[in-house]
Amino acid sequence: MIGKFRRLVPLLLLVLSALAGRAAIGVDLQMPLGNPAGAGGDPADPRRFLLRRAQYALEYNDSTRTANWVSWSLGLADLGASGRGDFAADTSLPANLTRVQPEDYSGSGFDRGHLCPSGDRTVTVADNQATFYMTNILPQTPDHNQGVWASFESYCRSLAGLGHEILVVTGPSGFGAERLPGGIAVPAHVWKIAVVVPPGPGSALSRITAATRVIAIKVPNIPGIRTNPWQQYLTSAARLQTDTGYTFFSELPPETAAALRAKVDEPSTAGAPRITAQPASQAAALGGAATFTVNASGTLPLLYQWTFNGAELPGATSATLVVRDIEPGQLGAYAATVANADGAVVTAAAALNLASGAGSLFWDFSAATATGGLPRDIGGGLVSQQNNNGTTALLTNASVSSGYAGASGGNNAGAAARTGPLNRTVGSGSACFEFTLEVPAGRRLVVSSLSFGSRSTATGPQAFTVLTSVDDFARPLSTGALANNSVWTLITTEFPAFAAEPGRAITFRIYGHNGSGNAGVGTANWRIDDLRVGVNAASVPLAPVVTRLPAPSTIVAGGETVLSVSASGEPAPAFQWLRDGVAIPGATAATLRLTAATPERSGAYAVEVGNAAGKVTTPPAAVRVLRRGHAGTYFGRLDPPAGPGTFALVVEPDNTAHFLVATISDQRGWFGRAIAVSEDGTFRFGASELSGDVSGPAATVTGAIATDGTLAADVSGGALGGSKLIGERTPAGGPANTAGFYLAGAAGQTGVLYAAIATSGRILVVAGGGARLLVAEGVLSASGAASLAATPGGAPLAVTVTAGRLAATTTAAGNALVFAGPAMGTPAVVAQRLVNLSSRAAASGGEEVVIAGFVVSGPESKPVLIRAVGPGLRDFGVASTLPAPRLELLRGDARVATNAAWGTAPGSGELPAIAARAGAFPLAAGSGDAVIVTTLPPGGYTAIASAADGRPGVCLVEVYDLAVDSADQRLANLSTRAVAGAGDATLTAGLVVRGTDPKRILIRAVGPGLGQFGVTGFLARPELTLLDGGRAIARNSGWNAGPDSTAIAEAAARTGAFPLSSGSADAAILINLSPGAYTAQVGAAQAGGVALLEIYEVP
Repeated sequence: MIGKFRRLVPLLLLVLSALAGRAAIGVDLQMPLGNPAGAGGDPADPRRFLLRRAQYALEYNDSTRTANWVSWSLGLADLGASGRGDFAADTSLPANLTRVQPEDYSGSGFDRGHLCPSGDRTVTVADNQATFYMTNILPQTPDHNQGVWASFESYCRSLAGLGHEILVVTGPSGFGAERLPGGIAVPAHVWKIAVVVPPGPGSALSRITAATRVIAIKVPNIPGIRTNPWQQYLTSAARLQTDTGYTFFSELPPETAAALRAKVDEPSTAGAPRITAQPASQAAALGGAATFTVNASGTLPLLYQWTFNGAELPGATSATLVVRDIEPGQLGAYAATVANADGAVVTAAAALNLASGAGSLFWDFSAATATGGLPRDIGGGLVSQQNNNGTTALLTNASVSSGYAGASGGNNAGAAARTGPLNRTVGSGSACFEFTLEVPAGRRLVVSSLSFGSRSTATGPQAFTVLTSVDDFARPLSTGALANNSVWTLITTEFPAFAAEPGRAITFRIYGHNGSGNAGVGTANWRIDDLRVGVNAASVPLAPVVTRLPAPSTIVAGGETVLSVSASGEPAPAFQWLRDGVAIPGATAATLRLTAATPERSGAYAVEVGNAAGKVTTPPAAVRVLRRGHAGTYFGRLDPPAGPGTFALVVEPDNTAHFLVATISDQRGWFGRAIAVSEDGTFRFGASELSGDVSGPAATVTGAIATDGTLAADVSGGALGGSKLIGERTPAGGPANTAGFYLAGAAGQTGVLYAAIATSGRILVVAGGGARLLVAEGVLSASGAASLAATPGGAPLAVTVTAGRLAATTTAAGNALVFAGPAMGTPAVVAQRLVNLSSRAAASGGEEVVIAGFVVSGPESKPVLIRAVGPGLRDFGVASTLPAPRLELLRGDARVATNAAWGTAPGSGELPAIAARAGAFPLAAGSGDAVIVTTLPPGGYTAIASAADGRPGVCLVEVYDLAVDSADQRLANLSTRAVAGAGDATLTAGLVVRGTDPKRILIRAVGPGLGQFGVTGFLARPELTLLDGGRAIARNSGWNAGPDSTAIAEAAARTGAFPLSSGSADAAILINLSPGAYTAQVGAAQAGGVALLEIYEVP
C-alpha cells in the first residue's frame, strides 16, 4: 500500500486455465524466431531496450517512444473470452525511460493501436491487460487500425482457430517529423510478419520448413484505407529486413531462413470464403432480442467472428449471432468475418436499431400534462416553468403555433427568458421548461427522440440545450440554435436512445439561452408547443448478484451441516450446487443440507446462480468431514521445571483449539489460538507469553489426545522448556452454556483477558492490563458466577458467564477495570468485528489521490461495496467536493475493477438496494459518484480515488462488508494515504465495530515513518484524534511518549504492521472499542503533508 501515489501498475500475476492445445503464454515463448535487432535489457541503451513478458517481447525505443518491434506466438489455446483491459502506462520500464501515458494520445486524431492485439490474449484478464500497456501501443490512423489492420489480425486468429500456430513479429517504419503532443513519433508504415506453422508434434520452431507459409505485409499509416483488403499490401520479409535493418528468422537454419525471407504470400483463392447472404439490419425493442445470420461458401471448415462497432465480440463465433436482453449500448453496427485457410472476408455491417412503436408522448398544451400517447407503465409528464424572469403564465393562447407540419395552433407554453449564456442556477439561471417521466420498479424508461415547436422573439433565446437527470444535468443531451425572429420553427433533436436505471424517473429540462435582452413584465419572449418525446418502458432482466456466500464448515463423521446462498436478480435466479466442480443431482435449492455426512463427502462446494441475464458461480466453500473429533475442554497440570501451574486446552467441534497456561507462583501466562488438532489427536503449536500484552512466541508444545480423553504434551523453548502437560477431558456438570475459550477487552482501555472454562465449571483466567498481569483460577457456581482471588495480591476478580458471554470486574490503581467478551466460535464472536470502513480526504489528479487499503482475511471470498463519493457529499454541507471521482480497485499491482459515475457500472440498477442493505446513504440518480460492487478472494486490496476530470475536491472512500457473519471471513485493516492538514484538509476515517462486546483496535497516523519507504513531503507531526460521535475519547501525538508504547509495539507486530521507530513523531492509539461508529482524524498544527492512517483489528 505504500508505493507511488499515482500510477497504473502492471499486472504481475498470470493465471492460466488448463486448455487443450498449446498456450503461447510464457516469457520463453515470445521470441521463437529470434531477437530481430539483438536488443538487450540495458537501460543505458534507451533506443534498444528489451522488455520480455509472458504475453509478448518487444524492443522499446525512447527516441520514438514506441516499440521498434513486438514478437509473440499465437495458438488456439490463447483465445478465450476474458474481455478487454484498460490502457495503462508501462511502469516496468526503467525510470530513465519515458513512460507514455494513455492521455498522451487524447485529441491527436490517432488511435491507440495495438501491436500485439488485444484479441490474441483473451484467456485471462491478466493476459489481456498486458496488451494495453503503452509500450505495446502505436499511433495508427482510425482507418488503418480499425480497417485493414484489424482484418489481418482477425485472419491470423482464424488460422489459429484451425489449429495452426502463428509466430508473429511486427513494428513501425518510416518515421518522419510528425509527433503527438507527448513526443510520440508517428510512423509512415506498419509492418507484420506471420509464420503459419501447421499442427503437429514437437515445438512450432521444429516444424518449420522451407515450405512453411509466411505472410508479410507493409501497410501505409494513412486515412482512406479502411475497406482495403490486407492482401493488397503483401510484401516479403526480405524487403522488410532491408527497410528496417533487422534480421528475421535468426533462430532457423540459414537455408530455411533465406527461403522464408524471400516469400511473398500467394494464398489460394479458389476455396476462399464468399458471402452468399449478408446479415440484415433490423429493429428491436429494448429488453428484446435480435438475430443476425450470415451465409457463406468456401473450403471447410469456415470460421466466424462477429464484431460490434468494429470490436470483436468474445464467443460470437458461429454463423448466427443472437443479441438478447437488448440495452441502448447494444444498438449499433454488427458485422462478421468469415475465414478459412485460403482467406477471409468481412460482411457488410448490419444495423441494430430501436424498434418503432415505442410511445410518442405528446403535449399540445391545452393543459400542462401530456395530451396523449402516454404508454402503459409510464407516469408523470407535468410541464412547469423554471427560472421564469417575469410573471408570464405557463399556458397562453397568444401567438399560436403555425408554419410547420403538425402545428396544433391552440395553447402553448411560454416563459420570459433572461439574457446571456446557459446558466443552470436554480431560481436565477436560464429559463427552462421542465417535466419528469416515471416508471415502476422493475421497468426501465427508454427515451429515443424529442421534438418541439419553438418561437423566440428579438429579445428571446437564440439557442437551446436539453439536459436530463440521468447524469445529474451535467452533459447536454442535445443543443442547437433558435431563430429569434418571432416565427414558429419545429426543432427535432438528435441523440442516441438512452435509458435510466430500472425504476428510476427521468427529469428533462429544455433551456433557452444566449438571448440579447430580457422580456418585459408579463411578457413571454419564448414559447414552445407540440412537444413530443419518444418513450418506452422496457422490462430488462438483471443479472444475478450474490448477496450471501456459502460458508465453509467442518463436522465430524455422522454429523450435519447446512450450506446456503442468497442472490438477487430479475427474473429470480435458479441454483445448482456443485461439489469439486461437478453438479450435484437434485441440489437446486438455495440451501443444501448434508446429513449423516461421511468423509467422502468432503470437498469444495459452490453454487451456480443464473437467470436469463447471466450466470455466476460462487467461490468454493470447503467442507471437511472428520473421521474423528476431539471437541471438549481439557484441564491439567504443568509439571516442573516451570511449574507448578495449570493449563487448559479448549477444542472446538472443527478440531480447532485454544490454549492457556499459567504459573500461579510467579504470575506468568502463555496462550495459543487457532491450533490445529489432527484427526489422530496429535498437535504441535507455539505459545506466546503474556506480559501485560503479548510478546513473541516463547514455547513450543507437542503432544496428543488419546482415545480415552487423556492428554500429554512436552514443552520446549523459553521459560517453559522441559515442562510437561498432563491432563484429561473434563466431565460435564458445570453451569450450562459456559464452557469455552473467551477473549474479552476492557472498553476504553488497552487490557485484554483470556479465560478457559471447562464443562465442569472450572475456570482459568490470565488478564493483562498495561504492565500488570492478573492470574486466577477457580470454579463457577451453578449460576455461572465466581469471585476469584487474583495474584499477585490484587483485588478479587468477579466473573459472570451467561449464554456464551463473559464479564469480569476488578480494580487497578483504584479504578474499576471491566472486561467483556464472547466465547470463541459463538455467534457473538462472529458478529464482533470491524466493518464498514471509510476515509475522507482531498483529492485531485496526478499524485494527489486518496488511497484506501483493506484486507479480506480468512479462506473465503467476500462481497464488498466500495464507493468514492464526491457530489454526494454536497447534501451534507461539505464544501469543495470532488466533482467527478474515479475509483480504481487493485490487488497488489493488478487492477480488479474501475468506475467513474456509478450509473454506468454493470448492474447499476441493483446498487441502491445493495447500498441500503449495507446501511450506506443513498446516491442521487445520475450523480458522478463512483461505485464498485464485487466479490473478492482473501488478500490485501487498494482503492484509489482520483479526479476523473482533473478538478480537485474532497472525496469520501467507503468500503462496506456485504457478507454474512463469518468467524473466518472478515474485512479488516483499513489504511488510508492522502495529504493531511488543518480544516477541510483533515484526513478522516470512519469505522464501525459490530457485535455486543468491546473490540481491540490499533489506530496509527504515520508521517515520519513513511520516509523509510521513499515518501517525501510527509506530515512532520501527525495529530491523531479518535471520536465517538462528536466527543474525543483518545488523542496522541508521538506514539511512544505514553504508558501504552510497549503494548502498541506488540499489537503492531501481531497485526503485521510495519514497526515505527522509537522516538518518532508518528501517532498511535491502542484501545478496546465498544460496538458503535467511530471517527479517526489526522490533522496538523502547522504545515500539512502526506500521512498514512491505519486501523487494525488486534487478534
